[in-house]
Amino acid sequence: MNVRRSLATLLFAAVAGASLVRANEAPQIRIEPAQPTVGKALRVDVDAAWSDTCPPRFESAAIDGFDITVRAVRDAGPCTGDATPYRVSAGVTEAQALRPTREGVYRVRYEVRNGARGEPELHGFRLLQVGDGEDAGFVPETGFWWPELGGEFGRAGPGIGVQIEVQSGTVSVSALGYGPDNRAGWFFGVGALDGRTAHLDMSLLDGGAGPFEAYSPPKTMQAVGHAELEVISPSRAVLWFVRAQGAGRAVRVEPMSIVRFSFAQEPGEALIGRWLIVPESDDGTAPRRIAFTRIERRAGELALRDASGEHALLCESPASLPNSPPGLCRLESASSSEASVEFTDVGLQQMRGWDGAGRRMLAFRIEP
Repeated sequence: MNVRRSLATLLFAAVAGASLVRANEAPQIRIEPAQPTVGKALRVDVDAAWSDTCPPRFESAAIDGFDITVRAVRDAGPCTGDATPYRVSAGVTEAQALRPTREGVYRVRYEVRNGARGEPELHGFRLLQVGDGEDAGFVPETGFWWPELGGEFGRAGPGIGVQIEVQSGTVSVSALGYGPDNRAGWFFGVGALDGRTAHLDMSLLDGGAGPFEAYSPPKTMQAVGHAELEVISPSRAVLWFVRAQGAGRAVRVEPMSIVRFSFAQEPGEALIGRWLIVPESDDGTAPRRIAFTRIERRAGELALRDASGEHALLCESPASLPNSPPGLCRLESASSSEASVEFTDVGLQQMRGWDGAGRRMLAFRIEP
């Protein structure tokens, strides 16, 4: 059974009778091969519509770090007012070859210039996983998330929240925010998790009542755009909210850095508790059970220790990210028989990394 389709079907069933208001269509960015690898050439096709008979034509394409930019230019008329579908293609010839140099998540932008001297405007955006997109080794933790203070895109604050649910390779996102009229709204989307990325078509439910009033179903389900989910760790991510403005007009993109919500007042406090540390593969290594009971803080760092002092979890915790979980933690033991572990993917309920012998190690919180 297609889980993503089933979840979408449940959503439609929940709002049966509501009218669907469609959004403007943003340019569609398609990339071949669908699962690119380092060093292999990419082809990028952009399918869109322009508001008159003078659509843009391909101008250039480039890769800079983890940014892929395809640019088109629109020549002067004469033009008539008929909307015109068009395609811009990049990487078609060897001279235009686009070859990613590193594994990771790339940000793909489609820009249009109006005339040779015009400033480029953003007309399309998507994410692209290069490398092993089948299994990133972790998924974003299910639960409540909120804006990350000091994150790459710290454009949001109190009053906005995100609920993330991951099941069987499908991710759903409920964003609690505000609509164009500044009224509180519930935006919902669902999509397949591909490594560290997901594309989610977002809808806004409106016109219903409850739970503090007598229930009535929503009157409309408005398609408002889409969101691109970029997963950084089990507890950190970026959501890119993309809304089209109409044929031939720039899209609106609002990126928001988010982190897993924690009741703890400081990042390290959320990791206090009982943890089970095991190798990913069953090689006969006995699991370790460690209860971190106290925390020590230094500038940019913190250390969690157990009651006996035998184990310590040393974590980076920069002051510039006051509500973020640590990005890197190292587990050390006073026993020479236990290898140290460096956790590179840190969440509130799970951690993942490598020990000194090169084995993949996992850590799971054990609830009391």
